[in-house]
Amino acid sequence: MKLNNYCKKKNGFTLVELILASSISLSTILIGYYVLKNIIEGNKIDEVQFGLNAQANDALDFIIDEVDSSERIIDNENDITSLNNACSFPNGGIFVFGIRLPNQALAKSNYKQGGNEFNLSQIDCPIVYSLKQNTSDQNGTYSLLRYGPQFNEKGFYLSPSFNDFQTSTILENISSKDDYQKIKCNNSWKSLKTYRGISYCIDNFNKAIEIQLKLEDNKNKIANNPHTSLISSGGFSRVQDESQISLIPSPTSNEGDAPNCIGGECCWLGVCLKSRKIVFMIDISENMNDDYEHRNGEIINGTWSQSSPEFVKPRINGKGLITYAISSLKDHLNRLPISESDLVYFQIIAFNNATEKYPNSSLIKLSNSSRLAAFEFLDNLTTGGLSNPWDGICSALVDENAEQVILVSSSVPSNSDGNCAGKSASSYNDYAEIIEEYNRDSRSLNSQGSLIIDTVSYFHNFCESNKNHFNNNWMGRISMGDESNCSYIK
Repeated sequence: MKLNNYCKKKNGFTLVELILASSISLSTILIGYYVLKNIIEGNKIDEVQFGLNAQANDALDFIIDEVDSSERIIDNENDITSLNNACSFPNGGIFVFGIRLPNQALAKSNYKQGGNEFNLSQIDCPIVYSLKQNTSDQNGTYSLLRYGPQFNEKGFYLSPSFNDFQTSTILENISSKDDYQKIKCNNSWKSLKTYRGISYCIDNFNKAIEIQLKLEDNKNKIANNPHTSLISSGGFSRVQDESQISLIPSPTSNEGDAPNCIGGECCWLGVCLKSRKIVFMIDISENMNDDYEHRNGEIINGTWSQSSPEFVKPRINGKGLITYAISSLKDHLNRLPISESDLVYFQIIAFNNATEKYPNSSLIKLSNSSRLAAFEFLDNLTTGGLSNPWDGICSALVDENAEQVILVSSSVPSNSDGNCAGKSASSYNDYAEIIEEYNRDSRSLNSQGSLIIDTVSYFHNFCESNKNHFNNNWMGRISMGDESNCSYIK
């Protein structure tokens, strides 16, 4: 009797209760699993999205930083060779835009205390941004490539020479499609340009840009749809660009028929044009080589005083003599006007033991094609040998199309014999006497008038005989005519 009562009072679960409890537990576990899975997938989606946004923002920050420190933005592929025919970017890429940089300091030491002296180097070619398809991506995304000078951890460019330019990948996963909501350009700006997943607007002065990027991640898709990111930003060049300045001063009375250059007066190495028919003469003897060591010193009270070190390699804005002469002449030619209403004619003569000319016969009208040909001529010049300027000067002297010569040299002519303007140098004290006589007695009586001969003496002062250790003033002698001047650059 007592045992039966004990059995009736014992608690327990029936089979139905156990099955029901197990079902509830399993359902709870499954719900928890799916909730956790959704949280993990959501976090992964956010991580991928944040990653795309971060990549796009980093790339835009980098590009805008370069725009801010540039002179201007280049939106025409043909313009990347406007100052140097050798400028380019890797084959197989789609040109997007370029950035022209101003002269750069290559180290902190190039900035001297006081802020008024700088050792700056000219960047040969513009930075070029281009798109190239990723062959490993079946969906055809693109990478944004940067071709230009590299820089160190302090932000200084390692080299200004285009020979040292390198290609860097700035951004990957750029969409191959252009069917996205694009930015709207300001009404006063140029039209929108779109290259795959990149769109941008540039103002009419090529100083400001608004750029938009669309990215795709095809590796981590949602319902077979790629992750996307659409981000835009803008920047403005803070550097003065002479080619954009339109305020041109009116010619003064002593400028005569001088052309009006972009950015102001038309001057090369401090010598301003007084005519529209100019012959530029560059000494390419060994003394002009960037690595040539010139004797270092100065004239004190009429006597040569040796300085230490005994020999130096002169530099102007971080460039050697010939490099600076060529780069500055390119810049000068680039600022000269090209229009039928403001015609300019020019010739370039390079001299050492031999004489090279562009064009070979006489002056040529300045145009886009002749300017690029002149750049190629300058790029192919090499230094060596001794200096003989007389063939070039004398050919300009008798050329009725030439009205002004600007000559730059850092050495003394190696010879004094020969013929000039039909006269033998042996019958005169020097070539300067022939030039002076021919200008006075022949050219001045013709319609073109006397030839203006402006000279630029590099490093050594050959304008006055008592200003250099050679006691030679040959550049001053040939610049004694009306309107002619001899300048000295050290």
